[in-house]
Amino acid sequence: MKLLYQELQVPLDAMVVGLEGIKTASLQRIDEEEGDAIAPYFDHLIERLKSFRI
Repeated sequence: MKLLYQELQVPLDAMVVGLEGIKTASLQRIDEEEGDAIAPYFDHLIERLKSFRI
């Protein structure tokens, strides 16, 4: 994935910001229990994207 993102010149910083925004908006729209269940998935995706930075 890292090589693919680099090859396609995907703006990773913008993707991280966007995903953080989606996480925030999603957590505001669901109850706390559901939020606790899905937040780790967002966190995992965000951390993986951050690790792709050159």
